[in-house]
Amino acid sequence: MLSGRLKDDYGVPMTRHTTNPRGKVYTYYISGKDSPRDWRIKASDLEACVVWIIKQIIASLRPSSLVGLHSADQVAAFEEAKYKVRASSQQTLIHMVRSVRLREDEMELGLDRAKLEDAIGHEVLDDSLIKQTRPITLAKRGHELRLIYDAAATRPDPALQMALAKAIEWKSRILSGENIAKIAACDGLSAQVTARRIRLSTMSPMIQMAIAKGTQPPSLTLQRLMTIKLPLAWQAQEILLLEQGNGIPCSAEKRL
Repeated sequence: MLSGRLKDDYGVPMTRHTTNPRGKVYTYYISGKDSPRDWRIKASDLEACVVWIIKQIIASLRPSSLVGLHSADQVAAFEEAKYKVRASSQQTLIHMVRSVRLREDEMELGLDRAKLEDAIGHEVLDDSLIKQTRPITLAKRGHELRLIYDAAATRPDPALQMALAKAIEWKSRILSGENIAKIAACDGLSAQVTARRIRLSTMSPMIQMAIAKGTQPPSLTLQRLMTIKLPLAWQAQEILLLEQGNGIPCSAEKRL
């Protein structure tokens, strides 16, 4: 799927190679004959890492980095478009890739600007969003290399953690009979802001746990949560807000 776009750190193209010993099919990306490298990486691992980076790039897009987003309705429509793109098939996402450069400790991925803009429906202003680099590790495993990447590498967000804790407290008080106006007055906030923040208490338990542990992706901020249209289904929330990768379990079956 990445043939012709994937190169090693020497700039030599890596090719997709399939073997079927004893009738079982194995697919790898292997180093080119002109490269000093002798890399042999499982195709599914490498392609999954590429998809993870693409989803991170899309999640990092903000209205301020795009052309033509002015009203709240336009921003809401854009967030919905981002969700749909990130939920696309692996093949659809990889189709947006222009180049991949694999090094021993990082992967540099460049997207096709036109394809990205067509997918999200807006022109991208910030060139740094088109090409990004993420840390990876290539670990020897028998005759092949295992590609390891960690989506959980982030820092706790005290503001987000406090807002979540407050939202859970407010929800409990509302269930006990208090009204939003009284709760808002006690905390020095408007009823409108309080009502929006209470939504945090209805998020997927997996998302709440990630925030509490500080393992949420960097793109998951309080400001973003206050502006997006949050899906009702927990699984849809996880697709929208949590980054895919080895560091965070995102399957619905692992939901708390």
